[in-house]
Amino acid sequence: MSMRLQELPARFRAFLCYVASKSSRAPIETIVFCLIIASFSYASLFRSFVESDYFNDKSPTLESTQVIARADSDNFIPLATRESITQASRLQLKQIIIEGTSGDYYNVLDKKILESVLELQHVLEKVMDVNDGMNKLYYNDDLCYKSTLDNTGSCFVASPLQIWNNNYGTLHSDTNILETVRTRLELNEAQHLFRDLNLQENTNNPTALALTYAFNTNGPFRVRWANMWEDKVATLKIGRLASIGKKQQQEIEKGSVAWLLMSLGNMASKIREAIRDAETVDIVVVFAGYLLMHTTFLGLFLNMRKIGSRFILAMCVLWNGFFAFLAAMLTVNLLGVYVNPVLLSEAIPFLVVTVGFEKPFVLTKAVLQASSNSSPPSSPTKDMKNPATISYNVLDNVLAGVNKVGLNIVRDYLIEIVVLVVGALSGVAGLQEFCFLASFILFYDCVFLFSFYTAMLTMKLELKRIRETSLKQIAVEDEITVSPANIRHNIFKAFRDTTVETEGSKKFNNPMIARIKLLIIIGFVIMHVMNLASTLHTNDTISLPSKTMPKVTKVDINDSTIHPILSLLLREHRQSPRGNLPLIVDIAPPVVFRISPNIGSPISERVYEALNELMDFWSYYVQDPVLARWTWVMLAVSVMLNVYLLNTHKLPKIQQQSMKKTFTSGPNIVADAISSTTESSHDLHSTNIIPKLSSSSQKETSSLTSPSAPAKEPSPLIMSSIEARTDLCSTVSSSCKTPPSNPTLPPVSSSSSLSSSPSVVRTLSECLEICDTSPLGAAALSDEDIVLLVQNGKFSIHSLEKTLKDFLRAVKIRRMILSRVSLTKTLETSALPMSHYDYAKVYGACCESVIGYIPVPVGVSGPLNIDGELLHIPMATTEGCLVASTSRGCKAINAGGGAVTAVTNDGMTRGPCVEFGGLERAAEASRWLSEEGMDIIKEAFDSTSRFARLRSLKSALAGRLLFIRFATTTGDAMGMNMISKGCEKALSVMSEHFPDMRIISLSGNFCTDKKPAAINWIEGRGKSVVAEAVVSGKTVQEVLKTSVKALVELNTSKNLIGSAMAGSIGGFNAHAANILTAIYIATGQDPAQNVESSNCITLMKTVNDDQDLLITCTMPSIEVGTIGGGTILAPQGAMLDMLGVRGAHPTTPGANSQKLARVICAAVMAGELSLCAALAAGHLVKSHMQHNRSQQQHSSAPTR
Repeated sequence: MSMRLQELPARFRAFLCYVASKSSRAPIETIVFCLIIASFSYASLFRSFVESDYFNDKSPTLESTQVIARADSDNFIPLATRESITQASRLQLKQIIIEGTSGDYYNVLDKKILESVLELQHVLEKVMDVNDGMNKLYYNDDLCYKSTLDNTGSCFVASPLQIWNNNYGTLHSDTNILETVRTRLELNEAQHLFRDLNLQENTNNPTALALTYAFNTNGPFRVRWANMWEDKVATLKIGRLASIGKKQQQEIEKGSVAWLLMSLGNMASKIREAIRDAETVDIVVVFAGYLLMHTTFLGLFLNMRKIGSRFILAMCVLWNGFFAFLAAMLTVNLLGVYVNPVLLSEAIPFLVVTVGFEKPFVLTKAVLQASSNSSPPSSPTKDMKNPATISYNVLDNVLAGVNKVGLNIVRDYLIEIVVLVVGALSGVAGLQEFCFLASFILFYDCVFLFSFYTAMLTMKLELKRIRETSLKQIAVEDEITVSPANIRHNIFKAFRDTTVETEGSKKFNNPMIARIKLLIIIGFVIMHVMNLASTLHTNDTISLPSKTMPKVTKVDINDSTIHPILSLLLREHRQSPRGNLPLIVDIAPPVVFRISPNIGSPISERVYEALNELMDFWSYYVQDPVLARWTWVMLAVSVMLNVYLLNTHKLPKIQQQSMKKTFTSGPNIVADAISSTTESSHDLHSTNIIPKLSSSSQKETSSLTSPSAPAKEPSPLIMSSIEARTDLCSTVSSSCKTPPSNPTLPPVSSSSSLSSSPSVVRTLSECLEICDTSPLGAAALSDEDIVLLVQNGKFSIHSLEKTLKDFLRAVKIRRMILSRVSLTKTLETSALPMSHYDYAKVYGACCESVIGYIPVPVGVSGPLNIDGELLHIPMATTEGCLVASTSRGCKAINAGGGAVTAVTNDGMTRGPCVEFGGLERAAEASRWLSEEGMDIIKEAFDSTSRFARLRSLKSALAGRLLFIRFATTTGDAMGMNMISKGCEKALSVMSEHFPDMRIISLSGNFCTDKKPAAINWIEGRGKSVVAEAVVSGKTVQEVLKTSVKALVELNTSKNLIGSAMAGSIGGFNAHAANILTAIYIATGQDPAQNVESSNCITLMKTVNDDQDLLITCTMPSIEVGTIGGGTILAPQGAMLDMLGVRGAHPTTPGANSQKLARVICAAVMAGELSLCAALAAGHLVKSHMQHNRSQQQHSSAPTR
């Protein structure tokens, strides 16, 4: 038995290490699991609190009271609910109570407050209106009960301001408000205007003022008007007077934000009452507890700062304790122990002191001490390429820390829990619940310490390890001598506290803190057992949650502010012409206005109002109490983790900057840097590692590089293109410039064989022999050998790709050949880019005899709202201001709701030319095509493709020549090849019916393709699109800096009349070709087709009483496609991806190309609008001089 007891600590220590190892091996999963547990606890607690009525205001709910004074009586009595009286005079009484906030005593007889009340009264009687659907109704003119005691027929109003005749000047000049009120009260004229005014005590602080209004409700709609007036009053705020609504408590949905705020307000009121009724010793004890709580928080952050964590670990400790609190509250709630919220507010500081937070600090310090004791490598430069040899193992360090102090921490937890359990068994009300809750908090705090907090600590140390490793690598690359002692001193200089347990020591880390905290807990329990303090006792008569419904009461007609009013109304009624009728008065619950604190300056008031509006907005949109709060919790956790990850990510940039320095130190250091980067970087795995050079090649390279340098084994070279050094520079650091060419470095080729840089020049016969005998064929020859063969006519310069099976090498050799036969001989070394391009997609599809590619800047205009979808529009152009101008047009169009487009026609055309032996046969063929031959031709045409569908035929005769215009839908392809194939098949079938027909040309310019032609303008070609937009006059002035009238006039004079004067065909626009061609180049369309695609007529007119601008653009022949042609190239395809139109539409053939045409037409309209506005405002030349002028100094030949 004794042996088992001796083994118990070791087994328990092993169990702690097992739990910690699980948390450290999967820290993210552990953190998420703990968050789920805490979320479940929170949701369950919130649901139980919602179901409880403790937080609800148990004050009685007020309902309106109806009283009646019968014709033979001078007293009011309540009107029975079932009693129906048809002949009676009806009034509705509405009171407005002005009072201070709860617990604050404002002098309602203060002159400033009375002035605000006078302003409120003016608004209620003469400014605020009620709309009945036709007219505006005011209290004084339409709604009030008119008195008959005077000749003015004034409305009935009972107000304290009547003492000063409702006059601001009289009130302002009164120097003794109290004396004036006392005089009127002695005359028995103002008792009903104030509440709790005691003149015998010579005080001037009544708790409230009362404004009373009487409404005439004799009519079918007057009750509704009076209620509408009251609802408006309940939303007013005049000066320092703010309405809080009716005294009648409305039903609020439990769990909503409004319910939560109301519950917290009720709880705050109970706490305030408890403080007011508490003894001095209780207040001192609670105050001392809160002081100790804040001291505990401060100590936690200071201690964590000392060991190197400014914020994160301290916040993790607080979250650890909060999760323990939630789990403990849920546990005691499930066990049926009810903790009074007021008692909880008093107990919170003692709960915080009970938890103490020193145990996570001890565990953290032990883990970091174990980390600092981990020995780094004996040499800072040895094995630096393997981070595992220079970094401590985080998991081992965490387990070492847990193994060292874990058992002592659990022992302290158990001692404190035992003391609290004794307090829970004391039977003292309040103390019993507190000790029960605190014991569970300590238990769960222990559980979360070795799970949640251990996982967070592991992540913190792992990030520190990554940061430390990167710093060491940088130090080595910069040849900085770093000793192990210096590293430990710099990183762990804060961990030198000698109080941490050392090997062979049996003491616990700083046991004084644990003993003091234990004494505080014991003293706290003894104080309450001996009844020396009553902080954990509540005076509530109901200690458990109540399920009873709130009491409903009627408005008290005997109230001092209501009974005199009823008597006055009855007296006036008896003297009226209808005095013989009963008087029924409906007394509504009063509307309460609170006197808010004097905020100060108008700026402060505006800030206060803005905050109120923000809170109202929050209350409206945040309805779910669980998701709303835990979303913010998860956001905070995410932000903390991302901040650390971003800080860690910064270090590779420092490393890259150090790599940049090595390029200036010669080729040997460059090779070392390449090798170091190969082994340390994780971003270069996709590059190809070329094997080391042979020994002879090594000697040759060494002699070329540095004749005096000692021989060393070269590092492997990393190459992904022919320009190895440039690619290396761009790979290592994006900010690094390409190093200057070094004449001592040998040229490097991208071919798979190093024979492209030969040391021996072969003869023509040797080259032919190698080409015939080598399995690689021509690819085995060097570049110079291939040049020799091409120059001697053995290979064609146009078929090098087919010969070499290497597209990039073929382009390089073609450049060499063309450069050497050209006039300037500069192509071989020119700035025309060649590398990093997929020539495989170009070959046989887009271009022949390729020598490189031209990078064109691609800008993006917009976004533009096109048919309800916001799109950014790519534009490839070298014209300055074009993208910016189009973006300005997009902004103006978006302000008016966006552009609306419509595709009116879709059909690509091809117009072959055929000839007949005579005119009669040609005319017969024309008639045959329009009648019986149409179906035959369509069947033949449609059989050639799944997508091509013949829509119409149009024929025209020119002598014996017959021109036939085929119009065809081609799906998402532009369709020239597709329609040509169909035309060829259709003409073949037609020749069977007309054997004498001779095909002159498959394209007879009747299409018409890539040439200006009226037929495209009239009949359309490709996609016919119309776009329109309405731009408000205000937008025209503010965004376009011109006027609607000026724009309309300029469009008519320039785009319409001016184009007509020039004899334009389809050119009734400002610069449609500009935008269209830029989009064509960016998206892989045929730029030559901008000739007919740019056909556009721009129309502008005024709308909405000549206030706004209507602009439309009609483009009948936009020829675009989203598959085939240049769209197969990766950059152009990426731009189509950005628009969401790449490739064929999965369900509707042609939808993608039609959408692209819509985008082009809408973008053209934006460009048209902006340019016309610039011309109208005279800004065109100024903007182009500023943005479209090259700042580069061009060199010129020197003059003599």
